Amino acid sequence: PNSISYGCRAKAQMLAGRPLVADRVIEEMFCNDVELSPQIVESHCQALLIMCHSSLQDREFSRLQQAFERGDVVISTAPSRQQQTWANMKSVAKRMQSSSEPVQFQDVLVEWNAQRGLMSEWQNCVGGTNYLADERQG
Repeated sequence: PNSISYGCRAKAQMLAGRPLVADRVIEEMFCNDVELSPQIVESHCQALLIMCHSSLQDREFSRLQQAFERGDVVISTAPSRQQQTWANMKSVAKRMQSSSEPVQFQDVLVEWNAQRGLMSEWQNCVGGTNYLADERQG
Protein backbone atom coordinates (compact mmCIF):
# COMPACT_ATOMS: atom_id res chain seq x y z
CA PRO A 1 0.00 0.00 0.00
CA ASN A 2 1.06 3.60 -0.59
CA SER A 3 0.50 6.77 1.44
CA ILE A 4 -2.79 7.50 -0.35
CA SER A 5 -4.30 4.13 0.61
CA TYR A 6 -3.08 4.45 4.20
CA GLY A 7 -4.43 8.00 4.32
CA CYS A 8 -7.84 6.85 3.09
CA ARG A 9 -7.98 4.08 5.67
CA ALA A 10 -6.97 6.45 8.50
CA LYS A 11 -9.51 9.07 7.35
CA ALA A 12 -12.30 6.49 7.25
CA GLN A 13 -11.47 5.38 10.79
CA MET A 14 -11.44 8.97 12.06
CA LEU A 15 -14.78 9.73 10.39
CA ALA A 16 -16.18 6.53 11.94
CA GLY A 17 -15.07 7.63 15.41
CA ARG A 18 -12.29 5.07 15.79
CA PRO A 19 -9.10 6.99 16.66
CA LEU A 20 -7.35 3.91 18.06
CA VAL A 21 -7.79 2.08 14.78
CA ALA A 22 -6.63 5.15 12.83
CA ASP A 23 -3.52 5.19 15.02
CA ARG A 24 -2.84 1.51 14.26
CA VAL A 25 -3.25 2.11 10.50
CA ILE A 26 -0.71 4.93 10.59
CA GLU A 27 1.70 2.97 12.81
CA GLU A 28 1.52 0.16 10.23
CA MET A 29 2.41 2.71 7.59
CA PHE A 30 5.48 3.77 9.58
CA CYS A 31 6.57 0.15 9.91
CA ASN A 32 6.36 -0.21 6.12
CA ASP A 33 8.49 2.90 5.54
CA VAL A 34 5.84 4.69 3.48
CA GLU A 35 6.45 8.38 2.78
CA LEU A 36 4.58 10.78 5.06
CA SER A 37 2.14 13.38 3.77
CA PRO A 38 0.72 16.40 5.61
CA GLN A 39 -2.69 14.70 5.77
CA ILE A 40 -1.23 11.57 7.36
CA VAL A 41 0.75 13.38 10.08
CA GLU A 42 -2.26 15.61 10.78
CA SER A 43 -4.60 12.61 11.11
CA HIS A 44 -2.12 10.77 13.30
CA CYS A 45 -1.72 13.68 15.69
CA GLN A 46 -5.50 14.17 15.82
CA ALA A 47 -5.97 10.51 16.77
CA LEU A 48 -3.23 10.77 19.39
CA LEU A 49 -4.73 14.00 20.80
CA ILE A 50 -7.99 12.15 21.38
CA MET A 51 -6.14 9.21 22.95
CA CYS A 52 -4.27 11.62 25.24
CA HIS A 53 -7.48 13.38 26.22
CA SER A 54 -9.17 10.08 27.06
CA SER A 55 -6.40 8.78 29.30
CA LEU A 56 -4.20 11.77 30.24
CA GLN A 57 -1.34 9.26 30.52
CA ASP A 58 2.27 10.34 30.08
CA ARG A 59 2.91 7.45 27.68
CA GLU A 60 0.27 8.80 25.28
CA PHE A 61 1.63 12.34 25.55
CA SER A 62 5.11 11.02 24.78
CA ARG A 63 3.80 9.36 21.61
CA LEU A 64 2.05 12.59 20.64
CA GLN A 65 5.24 14.60 21.14
CA GLN A 66 7.16 12.15 18.94
CA ALA A 67 4.46 12.46 16.27
CA PHE A 68 4.67 16.26 16.41
CA GLU A 69 8.45 16.09 16.02
CA ARG A 70 8.15 13.65 13.11
CA GLY A 71 5.51 15.78 11.42
CA ASP A 72 7.06 19.24 11.85
CA VAL A 73 9.20 18.89 8.71
CA VAL A 74 6.28 17.57 6.65
CA ILE A 75 3.88 20.28 7.80
CA SER A 76 6.43 23.05 7.18
CA THR A 77 5.83 22.66 3.43
CA ALA A 78 2.05 22.20 3.69
CA PRO A 79 -0.56 24.83 2.83
CA SER A 80 -1.18 27.50 5.47
CA ARG A 81 -4.53 25.93 6.46
CA GLN A 82 -2.77 22.73 7.51
CA GLN A 83 -0.03 24.68 9.26
CA GLN A 84 -2.74 26.48 11.27
CA THR A 85 -4.44 23.19 12.15
CA TRP A 86 -1.03 21.85 13.24
CA ALA A 87 -0.44 24.87 15.47
CA ASN A 88 -3.94 24.49 16.96
CA MET A 89 -3.28 20.82 17.75
CA LYS A 90 -0.03 21.71 19.50
CA SER A 91 -1.83 24.40 21.48
CA VAL A 92 -4.53 21.96 22.63
CA ALA A 93 -1.88 19.41 23.63
CA LYS A 94 -0.05 22.03 25.67
CA ARG A 95 -3.30 23.07 27.39
CA MET A 96 -4.07 19.45 28.28
CA GLN A 97 -0.66 18.98 29.86
CA SER A 98 -0.24 22.26 31.68
CA SER A 99 -3.65 23.70 32.45
CA SER A 100 -5.38 23.29 35.75
CA GLU A 101 -8.61 23.89 33.82
CA PRO A 102 -9.99 20.72 32.23
CA VAL A 103 -10.07 20.58 28.44
CA GLN A 104 -13.41 19.59 26.95
CA PHE A 105 -13.65 16.84 24.33
CA GLN A 106 -15.00 19.16 21.63
CA ASP A 107 -11.91 21.37 22.08
CA VAL A 108 -9.74 18.39 21.14
CA LEU A 109 -11.44 17.91 17.77
CA VAL A 110 -9.18 20.18 15.73
CA GLU A 111 -8.82 18.41 12.38
CA TRP A 112 -11.59 18.75 9.77
CA ASN A 113 -12.38 15.00 9.65
CA ALA A 114 -12.66 14.77 13.43
CA GLN A 115 -14.96 17.79 13.59
CA ARG A 116 -17.34 16.40 10.98
CA GLY A 117 -17.28 12.68 11.72
CA LEU A 118 -19.12 10.64 14.35
CA MET A 119 -16.97 12.02 17.16
CA SER A 120 -18.60 15.43 16.72
CA GLU A 121 -21.70 13.83 18.28
CA TRP A 122 -19.91 12.33 21.29
CA GLN A 123 -20.52 13.62 24.80
CA ASN A 124 -18.44 16.71 25.58
CA CYS A 125 -16.61 15.18 28.54
CA VAL A 126 -13.45 16.33 30.28
CA GLY A 127 -10.10 14.64 29.83
CA GLY A 128 -9.03 11.62 31.84
CA THR A 129 -12.39 9.83 31.81
CA ASN A 130 -11.05 6.91 29.73
CA TYR A 131 -13.90 7.09 27.25
CA LEU A 132 -11.84 5.01 24.80
CA ALA A 133 -11.45 2.11 27.27
CA ASP A 134 -14.08 -0.04 25.52
CA GLU A 135 -12.38 0.47 22.14
CA ARG A 136 -8.99 -0.44 23.67
CA GLN A 137 -10.37 -3.73 24.97
CA GLY A 138 -12.25 -4.55 21.75
